[in-house]
Amino acid sequence: MNARSPSSGPAVDWSLSFFASGEGRGDKYRLLFDAARFADTQGLRGIWVPERHFTPLGGLFPQPSLLLAALARETRNLRLGAGSIVVPLHHPVRIAEDLSVVDNLSGGRVVASFASGWHPGDFALAPEAYEDRHRVMLQGVETVRRLWSGQPLSLPGGDGLEHEVRIFPTPLQRALPIWLTSTGTAATFETAGALGTNILTHLVDQDLEVLAARIAAYRRGRQRVGLPEDGGTVTVMLHTFLGEDEARVRAQARPAFRRYLLANAPLLQAGSHSRGRAMDLSRLAEGDIEALVDHQFERLFSGHALLGTPEKCVPLVRNLTALGVGEIACLVDFVDEPGEVLEGLHSLLRLRELCAAAPRSRLVPVTAPAVQAPPAAPSLDELRSRAEEVLVGEAFYARLLKAGGDSGPSFRLISRLWRRSDEALAELEIPASLRADLGRYQAHPALLDNCFVVLIATVLAGGAEA
Repeated sequence: MNARSPSSGPAVDWSLSFFASGEGRGDKYRLLFDAARFADTQGLRGIWVPERHFTPLGGLFPQPSLLLAALARETRNLRLGAGSIVVPLHHPVRIAEDLSVVDNLSGGRVVASFASGWHPGDFALAPEAYEDRHRVMLQGVETVRRLWSGQPLSLPGGDGLEHEVRIFPTPLQRALPIWLTSTGTAATFETAGALGTNILTHLVDQDLEVLAARIAAYRRGRQRVGLPEDGGTVTVMLHTFLGEDEARVRAQARPAFRRYLLANAPLLQAGSHSRGRAMDLSRLAEGDIEALVDHQFERLFSGHALLGTPEKCVPLVRNLTALGVGEIACLVDFVDEPGEVLEGLHSLLRLRELCAAAPRSRLVPVTAPAVQAPPAAPSLDELRSRAEEVLVGEAFYARLLKAGGDSGPSFRLISRLWRRSDEALAELEIPASLRADLGRYQAHPALLDNCFVVLIATVLAGGAEA
């Protein structure tokens, strides 16, 4: 895959995404409808609602098509996304019929992301499909496509005979825009590419380097079947809560996200993988689970989610677009208070505006007269302001690896980097595993290594060769 530079390529699409619980609210669907109306009038691309069963977290969304049908009459422009429909839990004819109703109600605005499912408890609806769910999903996708195009399907009826069926009402869109959902396997990315679908994923348990490799697999899949390599849409879901004051955003988001994680064991399990080891959460003490929750929040807040001010989040968006991400689905409902979520959407518009603007041009330094004393060292704010490029750590280390350099996982301390051709500034984050050893050295080897890496960053522009 040829990654675009952060300052080139089409602007990213912005959508809203929902996943959490509204069980404690009086009007359980108020936030969904208010946010959808806001997105519709403010030019956002779409909205995604999931399919969730048998749990309070996400329990508002057992049937996405029902909610999308209601949203179809509340909106005029917004693309309406079912994301994700767990295909093995349903007959594909019913999936196609339901989506076609939404397509007609909305004037041709429905899209769908399909998933194979993973939780055995969900398959109480179709226990016979669990073991072979991946194959069942792919067959279901093909059946939905066929029915949507108007082709008949032969199915056995109650009399034991074959009957030809078609879906009605006839869809308005000639082809249903389809995504495959991947929680992070390269095989699913490549399959989506080969099927000519789009891909829906997230950053909960994958960093930018891993995502880049999986997007490359998606491009290979498209190329393998003769499709344009740079076609298709990669949609990334990001937890989102923005405001004008970072400390206030953190104070609001942190307790809400902790409650959200504690109610969602799979996300906690993903957090344990992000620390480099798998954990059986049932065996952890309460204090260990609290530490895991804190770690996952800090990881997302430091550059894997849209948490903080719009200005803070611009580098993450630009790095994602550089990897080929075409849509960001902002998951907003993990914050409990609807008013706070809706207020934060105004800051999301500000982030969209900042990301649409051209990056700051390089400043030309003014040479001081020889008779004057050397100028004072520039402040950190000055260094940041004149950077030509801002990278999160994962994106920079991926670039370093591509150019022939490598840093082991325990030596990857750079969390954010500001660079231009003759200057680089790095923000380092010392992991807990190294802090105990800092006192043994005048300068810890990991710190020295990253000093040299920052020096290399001055010449390691996008596309740099080894």
